[in-house]
Amino acid sequence: MIKLKNILNEFRPPEKISGEPADVEGLTPEQIEADMKAITGYNNSASKRGNLGEWRVKFYAKRELPNGDWNKAIKHITDVYGAYIDKDWTRNDYEANYEPEEPPEWVPSIYFEEL
Repeated sequence: MIKLKNILNEFRPPEKISGEPADVEGLTPEQIEADMKAITGYNNSASKRGNLGEWRVKFYAKRELPNGDWNKAIKHITDVYGAYIDKDWTRNDYEANYEPEEPPEWVPSIYFEEL
């Protein structure tokens, strides 16, 4: 399996410009969700995190996303949205919770910030 850092480095996302607030005008959770559903085929939820245009896309796949779908989602976010991927938080992992009634500990998630 290809490591996440290799996948992210392959697309060379733009570097964040320090001190400049992100421009989030026009991008909505509904738009991101529809785009990611069309690209990967998986249901997901997008939410704004913080005040500077930080976003999270959380996939409800109950497993890791296939590398091809993951790559397309990352590429769309960097190329179309012009966003910076947060490599520290973004993971294509799935970890089920030991308690069946509890939600999983981790699901495939992409964290990004618009430039």
